[in-house]
Amino acid sequence: FFEQTLMEAVAAAVREGRAPLEVAVKALPGLLDFYMSVDVLGTSFVNVTVWESVAAAKQLDTLAEMLAQRDMLIGLGIKFQPNRNYRGLWSVKP
Repeated sequence: FFEQTLMEAVAAAVREGRAPLEVAVKALPGLLDFYMSVDVLGTSFVNVTVWESVAAAKQLDTLAEMLAQRDMLIGLGIKFQPNRNYRGLWSVKP
């Protein structure tokens, strides 16, 4: 979560950090999908990732590029919640 006044700085930082993070995440075994989204009204953002297993998902917990981006965003004033891993029950595809 972050203050509304940080919206542009947060968006710029996330865009700037995309390239190295994207390369690192794509290299992880078990990745099925990755989304980075921001709630412009609620001043929060979320990474939603889809993995083959919980063990594969937990790779993000120690990925150097992910940790570097997190630390940079904390420096801007963002507060993070712990990563959560959910088991999918069903989905809808177009």
